[in-house]
Amino acid sequence: MDMRKKIVVTGASGMVGTGLLGLIRDAPAYEVLGVYKDNQPAITGENISYLQADLTQGEGWQRLDDMQMYALVHCAAKIPKTFGVNESKDAYMVNSRMDSLALSCAISKNAKLVYISSSSVYGDSSKGICKEDSRLNPINAYAKGKSESESKILDNKSIFKYFILRLSSPYGPHQRNNTVLKLFTENALRGEPLIYHGEGQRMQDFIYVKDIARAMAMALESENSGVYNVTSGSSICMKDLAHLIKDITGSKSEVKPSGTKDMQEKYRPLFDISKAARLLNWQPLYPLEKGLAEFIEYLSGDRKS
Repeated sequence: MDMRKKIVVTGASGMVGTGLLGLIRDAPAYEVLGVYKDNQPAITGENISYLQADLTQGEGWQRLDDMQMYALVHCAAKIPKTFGVNESKDAYMVNSRMDSLALSCAISKNAKLVYISSSSVYGDSSKGICKEDSRLNPINAYAKGKSESESKILDNKSIFKYFILRLSSPYGPHQRNNTVLKLFTENALRGEPLIYHGEGQRMQDFIYVKDIARAMAMALESENSGVYNVTSGSSICMKDLAHLIKDITGSKSEVKPSGTKDMQEKYRPLFDISKAARLLNWQPLYPLEKGLAEFIEYLSGDRKS
């Protein structure tokens, strides 16, 4: 009899899902099914199989009906390209529908749910340190959808194990959305200018995908249900980020202002990650310089291939 724990990972071809699959592939304790919609997943392993399905529709989830499930790791999400009103609303509608179906699946199968959320649920986190019990103030529809999905999970917390992981500015291999870190890195590798807005003093807390994967893996084996900040615990301003990337790549790119105002110039995210350290035995192992070095190596390889 196969005693391996059966795990379903949605968003299996995305950055976060790929990060987890790369960590647990060939792990003797798990039998893993990765579910993806469009892009072919990159990770192979003796214990990994894949299913192509549209999880925004009930029919996609019905294809999992006959499967036993120890845990559902729900990474799949639609991320707006610009966080403009229309794109954010579209992401809200898609994610809300998909998250509700994921929650129903986990409850029906009595499966542990690991839900990938976002630190954007805190809104303007420039006033003090954000702890998991801090007041939520999502400022766009995407963040509102994440907050509402968290609430639905918490409404059912008495009947199943759950882990809500709030990520802040994730980056790493297989990243498809164009964040400021990714754009700066690609421009530096091409020798193009690294352009920041305003005075370049807006700050962000970037978390490397390998640290995220470790947090998910620890949640899979934990009994300590709850909400967790999964961030690096430190922030960097955009101007300093540009210079750091320039230094690591050895680029001759110019770092310069765009001449336009940054509406988030005063953004100062501070996240308390002590709860994850205490209850999941997790802490980030990749400071920004180390994570960037790996990410730059990955992107450089892509450019050469």
